[in-house]
Amino acid sequence: MGLVVRFPSPTHEGQANQWRATAVSAPGRLTSVIAPVERLLDWLAVICGVLLPVAIVRLTHNYPPANSPILAVTEAAALFGLMVVLLLEKHGEYRPCLSLLAVRETEGLLRVGAECCVVALPLVCIAAPSLPRLLVMTCFLSVPVVMVIEKAAFHLALCWLRSAGYGRRRAVILGGGPLAKSVYSALLRSPKLGLDPAAIVDKSSALNGTQIRPSSYRTSPPARVLAGPLTAALFRNLGASILVIADPELDNLDLLDFVGRATDMGVTTYIVSRDYMKPGYWLDYSELDGMMLASLMTDQQQRLSEAAKRVMDVALASLLLILLAVPCALAAALIRLTSPGPAIFKQLRVGRRGQLFSLYKFRSMHAAVSAYAFSPKNALDSRITPIGRWLRRSCFDEVPQLWNVLKGEMSLVGPRPEMPFIVDKYTPFQRQRLAVTPGITGLWQLSGDRNCLIHENLEYDLYYIRHRNLFMDFAVLLHTFVFAARGI
Repeated sequence: MGLVVRFPSPTHEGQANQWRATAVSAPGRLTSVIAPVERLLDWLAVICGVLLPVAIVRLTHNYPPANSPILAVTEAAALFGLMVVLLLEKHGEYRPCLSLLAVRETEGLLRVGAECCVVALPLVCIAAPSLPRLLVMTCFLSVPVVMVIEKAAFHLALCWLRSAGYGRRRAVILGGGPLAKSVYSALLRSPKLGLDPAAIVDKSSALNGTQIRPSSYRTSPPARVLAGPLTAALFRNLGASILVIADPELDNLDLLDFVGRATDMGVTTYIVSRDYMKPGYWLDYSELDGMMLASLMTDQQQRLSEAAKRVMDVALASLLLILLAVPCALAAALIRLTSPGPAIFKQLRVGRRGQLFSLYKFRSMHAAVSAYAFSPKNALDSRITPIGRWLRRSCFDEVPQLWNVLKGEMSLVGPRPEMPFIVDKYTPFQRQRLAVTPGITGLWQLSGDRNCLIHENLEYDLYYIRHRNLFMDFAVLLHTFVFAARGI
C-alpha cells in the first residue's frame, strides 16, 4: 500500500500566500546569480588555460617574439572559451544538480574539451601555421586541467555560502529506507542544488526519533526521523519549502494527488525513482518536432565503445605495470619480511555474466585469515598486517589486478567483482551488475558507501552501466587518483 499524504487546508489564504512567498523568494536570488557566475568563471578559466602555456613558453623560450600581438591570442582564447561554454550548456552541464560524486561533471569537461579540440585544432593550424604544434596541443590539454581546478574552487565556495546560510532551501525527505539515506547523503554533497535536508519523515512510527547518518567520509550532521503524516504545520515548523519523495512504495495515484496538493501549498516536490532497466540496454534520445523519442541501444551497438575501452585498458595497464615495477617489488619484499606467507593473495571472484576468475592483490592480512571472510571495516582490525594498513589506505594492494586487466578478466573501471557465495544469493535485480566487465575502481569505490556491502548500493553500479563511455572512465580514473592520493 502506498502512503496517502494530505495537507490540511490553511485557515487563512493570506497566511498560506505569505508562507509561500517567504519560502521561495530568498533562495531564488542566490540561485539566479550562481548560473551566470558559473558560466563567466568557466569562460575565464578557458582563457587562462590557453594563455598559461603561451606565457610559460614566452618567458622560457622567447616564443612568440616579444613584439607579437598578445591581444590576438587573447581574442582567440576568448572565442574558444565561448565555444566551450556553449558546448557545456548544450550537454546540460549547468543544471542545478551534482551527479554521483561529481564524476559526471568531470566527464563532461573531458568530453567538451575533446570536441573543441577536434573543431578548433584544424582552424588554428590554418589560421596560424607558424605556431608550434606542441604549444597548440599543450594549450588544448591545459584547458580541462584549469577548468577542473576552477570547478573545484567554485564547489568549495558554494559549500561555504550554503553553510553560511545563503540560498539554502530546507527540504523534507519522505521515506525512511535506504533510498532516503542515499538521497540525504546526495543532498549534502550537492551545494549547487541548495537543498538543506531538515528531516526525514517515515510512515512508520518505529523509526520516530532516530537519527540517520549520511554516507560520507566527512563529518556531517545526522538527520532526524519523524513519524508521519506530513502536514503544513510540519513544514512551517521546520522552515521547509521542498519535499523530496524517496518512498518506492508510494503508488502513482497517491503520488499525483499529493503533488497537486503540495503545489497548492507552495511546496516544490522532487520525486526519486529506483526503477532501472534490464542490463544490456541503454537509452538513446532523438528530438522530433519538440518531442523527445527514446530508443533502446543493445550490446550490439556498444561493440565499438567496448573495443576502444579494451585498447585503453591494455595500454594503461601495461604502462602502469612498467612504472610501478620497482614499488611493487619493494611492497612484495616488505610483505614477506613483516609477516609469514606469500606476497600475492589470490581469491575466486565472479566476473562478467557470472564467469569465475582468480583475482590478485597484495596480501594485506595475515595468511591464516580465511580467504573468503568479509573485508575489515576499519584499519584497526587485528587481521590486517602492519604493512597491510598502508597498502589498504593507499589502495596499492589493488595494483596486481592490472594483470587481471591484461588477461581480459577485469577492466580499469567497472563494478567491483564479488565473491561467489555472495553472488549465489543475488536477487535478479542485483544480478544486473554482472552485465559488464568488473573493474579495479568505480563509482562505488569513490563513495562513503564503500564501507557497506557492494550489492547494497546498486545505484553506483547501475549509474555506471547506463552511462559508461571512455570519458566517464577517464573521469573515474582521475577521481581515483585524487582519492588515493588523499589516503582515504
